Amino acid sequence: MADTGTRKPIREAGLQTQFTQNPPPPGRDIGINALSSTEWRISDRMIADGDPAALVGFIQRVDDAFEVTDFGRPRERSYFSSFDRAAASLALRPAPTRVALR
Repeated sequence: MADTGTRKPIREAGLQTQFTQNPPPPGRDIGINALSSTEWRISDRMIADGDPAALVGFIQRVDDAFEVTDFGRPRERSYFSSFDRAAASLALRPAPTRVALR
């Protein structure tokens, strides 16, 4: 399709971006507990202690990468080059509904 110069930018056409209509959820307040020198348990600090829903996932050091097991996607593994990126991937996961908050 040739550009005839008549197309308007999205904002001028009266359309809104997805993030304007549905802003991304805020990040979770996660807690990081070291299980060993290569393994960490990640939990949501806003959910009551002892509630299984507080467990968000695990991070494990594997060679030069950090493997993330996200309990929202238990059959998948994600790999990151830094611990901070691995933890951030779990912090961005939406909180479950119907949990006992602190």
